[in-house]
Amino acid sequence: MLQLRRMTFGLRACPCSGLAPSQSAPHRIRRCLGHVLFSSALTLIDPETALRAQTAARPAPAPSPQLAQVEAAAKDLFQEYAAAYESLDAERVKKIQPAMDLALLRRAFRDFREMKLTIDDIKVLTLDGPIARVSIRVTQVVTPKAGARQSPDIVTRVVRLRKQEAIWLIDGFER
Repeated sequence: MLQLRRMTFGLRACPCSGLAPSQSAPHRIRRCLGHVLFSSALTLIDPETALRAQTAARPAPAPSPQLAQVEAAAKDLFQEYAAAYESLDAERVKKIQPAMDLALLRRAFRDFREMKLTIDDIKVLTLDGPIARVSIRVTQVVTPKAGARQSPDIVTRVVRLRKQEAIWLIDGFER
């Protein structure tokens, strides 16, 4: 890398691109034609080296076998959870999410003609022994017994899973 002497321009604009250094973000990096601007100091570097550094491929870290196993188990769990909701079977939902209020769920299901539930984009965020935090995307379409079918509701949720003996269960929803 070609490193030239450090030149300071105070708070004046960069002569190459007309970018003014930001006083509100002094540690923000600004790039212009091979220059790297750190606040009010300009350091010249070889443009080819700068381009290689920017485009260098960083391999994604391989997921640990344990995380991969939890993610596979979570996919199976959420597939079963969605099937339980679509069948409007409160007892089946309760087996997967033991903290669920069974009476409340039964009342809700009585008002539904149909429910379509898709859970995808499942990602394990953290794993701490028998507790896992998982991010999911939920798409839900409800058709009530009275009224028209509702438009799809799509949300991303963070779910806490708990491993009980050899199976994973839904412990709760964080958001």
